[in-house]
Amino acid sequence: MMKYQAVKERHYDPNTGMYTAWGIKGWQTSGSGRNVIAYIPDIFLCKRDAEHFAALCTQLNISIPHLSDVVEDYLAE
Repeated sequence: MMKYQAVKERHYDPNTGMYTAWGIKGWQTSGSGRNVIAYIPDIFLCKRDAEHFAALCTQLNISIPHLSDVVEDYLAE
């Protein structure tokens, strides 16, 4: 089963300066530990939104090949 987690990031934009954003990391647990399978940076500016999205992806067991489409659809709503 895939598990998703919100990841805090710091970025710089020449027009706005430094800002904090949140990305999504997808990982699986195996006998040798956690294996990060996917990472999409700089999706959300709000921690609560990022954590809600990560929990929803975990609950729905979103597969890695569909993660980018799910992010795009979620942000379009």
